[in-house]
Amino acid sequence: MVLMLVRERGIAVGKVERIELMDLGDTSLPTAIIPLSSSLIYITSRFADSQLVKLPHAAITGTSTSEGMDVEGKESEMELVASHASLAPVLDAVLVKKDGGSVSVVTCSGADKGGSLRVVRSGVGLSEEASLFIEGIREMWFVRRGTNDLLVLSFSTETCVLSFTEALDGEDSGVEEVDDVAVVATELPTILAANIGELLVQVTASGVRFARNGEERVEEWNVEGRKKITLAATVVM
Repeated sequence: MVLMLVRERGIAVGKVERIELMDLGDTSLPTAIIPLSSSLIYITSRFADSQLVKLPHAAITGTSTSEGMDVEGKESEMELVASHASLAPVLDAVLVKKDGGSVSVVTCSGADKGGSLRVVRSGVGLSEEASLFIEGIREMWFVRRGTNDLLVLSFSTETCVLSFTEALDGEDSGVEEVDDVAVVATELPTILAANIGELLVQVTASGVRFARNGEERVEEWNVEGRKKITLAATVVM
């Protein structure tokens, strides 16, 4: 949220007649606020995309009403002029290899409300293929179920599974949430998700769930008593 403090001086020298706090709307979490002109402001951010915004007429003139309009009937919220994408800070990243041989990088970028999931294609440079703004991702894993490429995201209290959608003629590739992966307990945070041989495996604090790739029958091993699993890893032999 960006707020502007408006101070209005009267005819008498040094006398302040009115002080008003004006809500201008939301931007990325700012690291610096740089005025470029009387109406343009550049918001730099270490946690999300940097933005160029235009101040509303009410902020420039210091006039607004309770309905979010200025006295001339114009909107009193900022206008986004341009946004400059940033992957930083990258909390986690995985390589996604598609059947056609292309490789994409999925990054868990940003922080707090600026957190997002970015899909970029590697090559001469990095070009963004898709983005999905999600807060609170802790870890993620790329796995395969049959012929489907899945991304398992772990949060502090739950797990989410995303599926990659291939680009069609005239359309962009992207990601969508799926809820039919029986082996993944989405009501628990995930410690590890991986393909081990023919098995798709999920490790949580309470146990290990696994199923043969492409099958729905799930096997499960649970820890005893009050013990908990805190770390897990896979080794490729």
